[in-house]
Amino acid sequence: MPYLLLLPSLICMLALSIEDIRSRRIPRLWVFSGAMVQLIVFVCWSLINADGRRLALCLVLALLSAAVQFLMAVIRPGMLGFGDVTCTAATGLAVGWLGLLPVLMWWCFMGILGLTAIGVTVLRMRHNTPETTRQTQIPFAPVIASAAVLSCVIDAMSLLAV
Repeated sequence: MPYLLLLPSLICMLALSIEDIRSRRIPRLWVFSGAMVQLIVFVCWSLINADGRRLALCLVLALLSAAVQFLMAVIRPGMLGFGDVTCTAATGLAVGWLGLLPVLMWWCFMGILGLTAIGVTVLRMRHNTPETTRQTQIPFAPVIASAAVLSCVIDAMSLLAV
C-alpha cells in the first residue's frame, strides 16, 4: 500500500483543480500546505525506513519539474502562471517519489492533455464574445493533476504485472 503515501498530494491536486476551474486561480497557500503535508509524510517514511535517497530524488525531480515549468512560463508569458509552476512543484513531489520513469510519463501526459485542452478551447473560441473571454483561459491545474494520476496508475499497474 505504498500509494497511500501519495494521498495528501492527491487531495491537494483535486482541490487545486476544482479551484482553478472555478476561478482560474491557484491559491499558493493551498499549494504550500499540500506540499508541506506531503513532505512531512515522506520525511516520516524516510526516517522510519532509514532511506533518504528516495526523499532526495523526489525533491530533486520536483524542483526540476518546477524549473522547467517556470522556464516555459517565462519564455511565453501569459500561457502559464506562477500558480501553475507551484502546482507542478507540489505535484512533482508525489510523482517524483515514484521515480524518474513516472515523472517522464507525467510530462508526456501533461503535453498530450495540455494540447487536447488547447484544441478544445480553440474550438470553443469560434463563438467567442467579450463576455466569454474568461472562459477561453485554460485551467492547467486539472491537466497537471490528471497527468499525475495517469502516470501513478500506470506505474502501479506495471508493479502488479511483475
